[in-house]
Amino acid sequence: MLTEIHDSMSPVYVQFYKNNKCKRILGLSATVKSDRTYVIDGVEVNKEILLDDIAPVCFTYDVGAGQREGTSRQLDIHVIYHRLDQSTRNIDGGSKKNPFKTTEARSYKYLDDLFWQGVYSKKDYLVKSSMMKRSKLLYSLPSKIEATKQLNKTIKGKTIIFNNDLSALEKVTTNVVRSAKKGETKKQRDELNFDLRSRFDKGNIRTIGSFKMLKQGANLKGADNVIMMSYYSSSIDMIQRIGRLRKNGNKKGSVFIFVTVGTQEEKWFKKMTDTIPMEEFNVITHLDIDSFIKSYGNNRNDT
Repeated sequence: MLTEIHDSMSPVYVQFYKNNKCKRILGLSATVKSDRTYVIDGVEVNKEILLDDIAPVCFTYDVGAGQREGTSRQLDIHVIYHRLDQSTRNIDGGSKKNPFKTTEARSYKYLDDLFWQGVYSKKDYLVKSSMMKRSKLLYSLPSKIEATKQLNKTIKGKTIIFNNDLSALEKVTTNVVRSAKKGETKKQRDELNFDLRSRFDKGNIRTIGSFKMLKQGANLKGADNVIMMSYYSSSIDMIQRIGRLRKNGNKKGSVFIFVTVGTQEEKWFKKMTDTIPMEEFNVITHLDIDSFIKSYGNNRNDT
Protein backbone atom coordinates (compact mmCIF):
# COMPACT_ATOMS: atom_id res chain seq x y z
CA MET A 1 0.00 0.00 0.00
CA LEU A 2 1.29 3.45 -0.90
CA THR A 3 0.14 6.71 0.64
CA GLU A 4 0.29 9.88 -1.49
CA ILE A 5 0.57 7.62 -4.52
CA HIS A 6 0.30 10.60 -6.86
CA ASP A 7 3.83 11.62 -5.84
CA SER A 8 5.14 8.55 -7.68
CA MET A 9 3.29 9.40 -10.90
CA SER A 10 6.24 10.76 -12.90
CA PRO A 11 8.13 9.37 -15.92
CA VAL A 12 11.02 8.13 -13.72
CA TYR A 13 9.06 6.60 -10.85
CA VAL A 14 6.44 5.02 -13.11
CA GLN A 15 9.21 2.79 -14.45
CA PHE A 16 9.24 1.09 -11.04
CA TYR A 17 5.71 -0.16 -11.62
CA LYS A 18 6.46 -1.22 -15.19
CA ASN A 19 9.64 -3.09 -14.21
CA ASN A 20 8.21 -4.71 -11.06
CA LYS A 21 4.95 -6.48 -11.64
CA CYS A 22 2.93 -6.28 -8.44
CA LYS A 23 -0.02 -8.61 -7.89
CA ARG A 24 -2.00 -5.82 -6.24
CA ILE A 25 -1.39 -2.11 -5.66
CA LEU A 26 -3.44 -0.15 -3.17
CA GLY A 27 -2.83 3.58 -3.32
CA LEU A 28 -4.14 6.44 -1.21
CA SER A 29 -4.18 10.08 -2.29
CA ALA A 30 -6.03 13.13 -1.01
CA THR A 31 -5.22 15.35 -3.97
CA VAL A 32 -4.20 14.30 -7.47
CA LYS A 33 -3.17 17.30 -9.55
CA SER A 34 -3.64 17.03 -13.31
CA ASP A 35 -2.00 20.34 -14.27
CA ARG A 36 1.52 18.86 -14.43
CA THR A 37 2.13 17.21 -17.80
CA TYR A 38 4.91 15.00 -19.16
CA VAL A 39 5.81 13.71 -22.61
CA ILE A 40 6.44 9.95 -22.63
CA ASP A 41 7.26 8.26 -25.95
CA GLY A 42 5.94 11.30 -27.79
CA VAL A 43 2.58 11.31 -25.94
CA GLU A 44 1.60 14.04 -23.47
CA VAL A 45 0.26 12.67 -20.20
CA ASN A 46 -0.51 13.96 -16.71
CA LYS A 47 -0.59 12.38 -13.25
CA GLU A 48 -4.24 11.35 -13.59
CA ILE A 49 -3.54 9.47 -16.84
CA LEU A 50 -0.51 7.73 -15.33
CA LEU A 51 -2.47 6.83 -12.22
CA ASP A 52 -5.33 5.41 -14.28
CA ASP A 53 -2.85 3.07 -15.93
CA ILE A 54 -1.08 1.97 -12.73
CA ALA A 55 -3.80 2.05 -10.06
CA PRO A 56 -7.21 3.16 -11.39
CA VAL A 57 -9.38 5.07 -8.91
CA CYS A 58 -11.99 2.72 -7.45
CA PHE A 59 -13.31 4.80 -4.56
CA THR A 60 -13.54 8.50 -3.79
CA TYR A 61 -14.48 10.36 -0.62
CA ASP A 62 -14.68 14.14 -0.69
CA VAL A 63 -14.44 16.82 2.02
CA GLY A 64 -18.20 17.28 1.94
CA ALA A 65 -18.78 13.65 2.91
CA GLY A 66 -16.23 14.04 5.69
CA GLN A 67 -18.16 16.97 7.13
CA ARG A 68 -21.54 15.33 6.66
CA GLU A 69 -20.58 11.98 8.19
CA GLY A 70 -18.31 13.35 10.90
CA THR A 71 -15.19 11.49 9.79
CA SER A 72 -13.25 14.74 9.49
CA ARG A 73 -13.15 17.72 11.81
CA GLN A 74 -16.20 19.95 11.76
CA LEU A 75 -15.18 23.35 10.40
CA ASP A 76 -16.50 26.90 10.53
CA ILE A 77 -15.37 28.80 7.44
CA HIS A 78 -15.21 32.55 7.99
CA VAL A 79 -15.09 34.61 4.79
CA ILE A 80 -13.76 38.05 5.70
CA TYR A 81 -14.23 40.74 3.06
CA HIS A 82 -11.36 43.14 2.76
CA ARG A 83 -11.00 46.45 0.92
CA LEU A 84 -8.08 48.17 -0.74
CA ASP A 85 -6.74 51.15 1.19
CA GLN A 86 -7.58 54.33 -0.72
CA SER A 87 -5.79 56.87 1.47
CA THR A 88 -2.42 55.61 2.77
CA ARG A 89 0.45 56.08 0.32
CA ASN A 90 2.61 53.07 1.18
CA ILE A 91 2.97 51.25 -2.15
CA ASP A 92 5.99 51.84 -4.38
CA GLY A 93 5.14 53.37 -7.76
CA GLY A 94 6.85 55.09 -10.65
CA SER A 95 10.31 54.09 -11.89
CA LYS A 96 13.86 54.01 -10.54
CA LYS A 97 14.41 57.51 -11.90
CA ASN A 98 11.07 58.85 -10.72
CA PRO A 99 9.87 56.80 -7.74
CA PHE A 100 6.85 57.77 -5.70
CA LYS A 101 4.41 56.30 -3.19
CA THR A 102 0.82 55.51 -4.03
CA THR A 103 -2.18 53.83 -2.42
CA GLU A 104 -3.21 50.18 -2.68
CA ALA A 105 -6.33 51.16 -4.64
CA ARG A 106 -4.45 53.29 -7.19
CA SER A 107 -1.69 50.72 -7.59
CA TYR A 108 -4.19 47.91 -8.19
CA LYS A 109 -6.15 49.99 -10.73
CA TYR A 110 -2.96 50.85 -12.61
CA LEU A 111 -1.87 47.19 -12.82
CA ASP A 112 -5.38 46.01 -13.68
CA ASP A 113 -5.61 48.60 -16.48
CA LEU A 114 -2.23 47.44 -17.79
CA PHE A 115 -3.46 43.85 -17.78
CA TRP A 116 -6.54 44.65 -19.85
CA GLN A 117 -4.50 46.88 -22.13
CA GLY A 118 -2.29 43.87 -22.83
CA VAL A 119 -5.33 41.65 -23.42
CA TYR A 120 -6.95 44.03 -25.92
CA SER A 121 -3.68 44.81 -27.72
CA LYS A 122 -2.69 41.10 -27.69
CA LYS A 123 0.65 41.85 -26.04
CA ASP A 124 1.43 38.70 -24.09
CA TYR A 125 4.44 40.19 -22.30
CA LEU A 126 2.27 42.99 -20.91
CA VAL A 127 -0.44 40.55 -19.81
CA LYS A 128 2.03 38.30 -18.00
CA SER A 129 4.05 41.04 -16.31
CA SER A 130 1.00 43.01 -15.11
CA MET A 131 -0.73 39.82 -13.97
CA MET A 132 2.28 38.80 -11.86
CA LYS A 133 2.61 42.27 -10.32
CA ARG A 134 -1.12 42.45 -9.65
CA SER A 135 -1.04 39.07 -7.89
CA LYS A 136 2.02 40.00 -5.82
CA LEU A 137 0.27 43.20 -4.72
CA LEU A 138 -2.77 41.24 -3.52
CA TYR A 139 -0.55 38.75 -1.68
CA SER A 140 1.30 41.51 0.19
CA LEU A 141 -1.23 44.30 0.83
CA PRO A 142 -0.13 46.24 3.94
CA SER A 143 -3.79 46.61 4.98
CA LYS A 144 -4.27 42.83 4.81
CA ILE A 145 -1.10 42.27 6.84
CA GLU A 146 -2.54 44.50 9.57
CA ALA A 147 -5.93 42.79 9.34
CA THR A 148 -4.27 39.39 9.73
CA LYS A 149 -2.35 40.61 12.78
CA GLN A 150 -5.64 41.79 14.30
CA LEU A 151 -7.32 38.49 13.48
CA ASN A 152 -4.50 36.36 14.88
CA LYS A 153 -4.45 38.43 18.06
CA THR A 154 -8.22 38.00 18.51
CA ILE A 155 -8.80 34.31 17.85
CA LYS A 156 -8.03 31.66 20.45
CA GLY A 157 -5.97 28.51 20.05
CA LYS A 158 -3.14 27.46 17.78
CA THR A 159 -3.07 28.91 14.27
CA ILE A 160 -1.48 28.10 10.91
CA ILE A 161 -1.17 31.06 8.52
CA PHE A 162 -0.76 30.50 4.77
CA ASN A 163 0.46 33.19 2.39
CA ASN A 164 1.96 33.17 -1.09
CA ASP A 165 4.34 36.04 -0.28
CA LEU A 166 7.14 35.28 2.19
CA SER A 167 7.94 38.89 3.09
CA ALA A 168 4.29 39.65 3.92
CA LEU A 169 3.98 36.46 5.96
CA GLU A 170 7.09 37.25 8.00
CA LYS A 171 5.54 40.61 8.94
CA VAL A 172 2.76 38.68 10.69
CA THR A 173 4.88 35.97 12.32
CA THR A 174 8.57 35.15 12.43
CA ASN A 175 7.72 31.45 12.89
CA VAL A 176 7.63 30.60 9.19
CA VAL A 177 8.29 27.15 7.76
CA ARG A 178 9.90 27.67 4.36
CA SER A 179 12.68 26.51 2.04
CA ALA A 180 16.27 27.70 2.41
CA LYS A 181 17.15 31.27 1.51
CA LYS A 182 20.43 32.42 0.02
CA GLY A 183 23.15 31.95 2.64
CA GLU A 184 21.40 28.97 4.26
CA THR A 185 22.01 25.32 3.60
CA LYS A 186 19.08 22.95 3.14
CA LYS A 187 20.19 21.06 6.26
CA GLN A 188 20.20 24.24 8.35
CA ARG A 189 16.73 25.21 7.14
CA ASP A 190 15.35 21.70 7.67
CA GLU A 191 16.59 21.79 11.27
CA LEU A 192 14.97 25.20 11.85
CA ASN A 193 11.71 24.01 10.29
CA PHE A 194 11.76 20.89 12.47
CA ASP A 195 12.33 23.02 15.56
CA LEU A 196 9.42 25.32 14.68
CA ARG A 197 7.07 22.40 14.11
CA SER A 198 8.19 20.76 17.34
CA ARG A 199 7.61 23.95 19.35
CA PHE A 200 4.18 24.35 17.74
CA ASP A 201 3.25 20.74 18.51
CA LYS A 202 4.29 21.16 22.14
CA GLY A 203 2.35 24.41 22.49
CA ASN A 204 5.44 26.56 23.06
CA ILE A 205 4.32 28.80 20.18
CA ARG A 206 0.71 29.32 19.12
CA THR A 207 1.28 30.59 15.56
CA ILE A 208 3.17 29.06 12.66
CA GLY A 209 3.38 30.41 9.12
CA SER A 210 3.60 28.40 5.91
CA PHE A 211 5.23 29.59 2.71
CA LYS A 212 4.68 26.92 0.03
CA MET A 213 5.01 24.19 2.67
CA LEU A 214 2.89 22.38 5.31
CA LYS A 215 0.07 21.77 2.82
CA GLN A 216 0.53 18.09 2.09
CA GLY A 217 1.11 15.35 4.62
CA ALA A 218 1.99 17.73 7.46
CA ASN A 219 0.48 16.61 10.77
CA LEU A 220 0.57 19.54 13.19
CA LYS A 221 -0.69 18.67 16.65
CA GLY A 222 -3.57 20.60 18.14
CA ALA A 223 -4.01 23.18 15.39
CA ASP A 224 -7.30 25.05 15.89
CA ASN A 225 -7.31 27.65 13.12
CA VAL A 226 -6.17 28.16 9.55
CA ILE A 227 -5.81 31.67 8.15
CA MET A 228 -5.58 31.98 4.37
CA MET A 229 -4.08 35.44 3.82
CA SER A 230 -3.73 34.71 0.12
CA TYR A 231 -4.33 31.74 -2.16
CA TYR A 232 -4.51 30.50 -5.72
CA SER A 233 -7.69 29.57 -7.57
CA SER A 234 -7.03 25.86 -6.95
CA SER A 235 -9.56 23.89 -4.91
CA ILE A 236 -6.87 21.29 -4.25
CA ASP A 237 -4.74 23.90 -2.49
CA MET A 238 -7.68 24.88 -0.30
CA ILE A 239 -8.45 21.26 0.58
CA GLN A 240 -4.81 20.67 1.49
CA ARG A 241 -4.70 23.78 3.68
CA ILE A 242 -7.91 23.16 5.63
CA GLY A 243 -6.87 19.52 5.92
CA ARG A 244 -4.22 20.60 8.46
CA LEU A 245 -7.07 20.88 10.98
CA ARG A 246 -7.26 17.27 12.09
CA LYS A 247 -9.90 15.80 14.38
CA ASN A 248 -9.52 16.87 17.99
CA GLY A 249 -12.33 15.24 19.94
CA ASN A 250 -15.53 17.20 19.35
CA LYS A 251 -13.71 20.52 19.11
CA LYS A 252 -14.53 22.52 15.99
CA GLY A 253 -11.88 24.06 13.78
CA SER A 254 -11.99 27.51 12.19
CA VAL A 255 -10.85 28.58 8.72
CA PHE A 256 -10.47 32.27 7.88
CA ILE A 257 -10.29 33.39 4.25
CA PHE A 258 -9.69 37.00 3.21
CA VAL A 259 -11.42 38.14 0.02
CA THR A 260 -10.41 41.56 -1.30
CA VAL A 261 -13.50 43.22 -2.78
CA GLY A 262 -13.39 44.46 -6.38
CA THR A 263 -10.21 42.58 -7.25
CA GLN A 264 -9.06 39.40 -8.93
CA GLU A 265 -9.14 37.77 -5.51
CA GLU A 266 -12.93 37.53 -5.72
CA LYS A 267 -12.52 35.44 -8.89
CA TRP A 268 -9.83 33.28 -7.29
CA PHE A 269 -12.09 32.62 -4.30
CA LYS A 270 -15.05 31.70 -6.51
CA LYS A 271 -13.02 29.34 -8.68
CA MET A 272 -11.31 27.82 -5.64
CA THR A 273 -14.64 27.02 -3.95
CA ASP A 274 -16.71 26.15 -7.05
CA THR A 275 -15.95 22.42 -6.83
CA ILE A 276 -15.98 22.26 -3.03
CA PRO A 277 -19.36 21.47 -1.41
CA MET A 278 -19.38 24.63 0.71
CA GLU A 279 -22.95 23.91 1.84
CA GLU A 280 -21.59 21.08 4.01
CA PHE A 281 -19.55 23.57 6.07
CA ASN A 282 -20.76 26.25 8.45
CA VAL A 283 -19.88 29.29 6.30
CA ILE A 284 -20.05 32.72 7.93
CA THR A 285 -19.39 35.94 6.02
CA HIS A 286 -18.12 39.18 7.54
CA LEU A 287 -18.22 42.66 6.00
CA ASP A 288 -14.69 43.38 7.25
CA ILE A 289 -12.21 42.45 9.97
CA ASP A 290 -13.79 44.88 12.45
CA SER A 291 -17.22 43.29 12.13
CA PHE A 292 -15.69 39.85 12.72
CA ILE A 293 -13.86 41.01 15.84
CA LYS A 294 -17.05 42.58 17.23
CA SER A 295 -19.02 39.37 16.73
CA TYR A 296 -16.29 36.95 17.81
CA GLY A 297 -16.85 37.15 21.54
CA ASN A 298 -20.54 36.24 21.24
CA ASN A 299 -20.12 33.45 18.68
CA ARG A 300 -16.92 31.72 19.81
CA ASN A 301 -17.30 28.02 20.55
CA ASP A 302 -14.71 26.66 23.00
CA THR A 303 -16.03 23.12 23.00
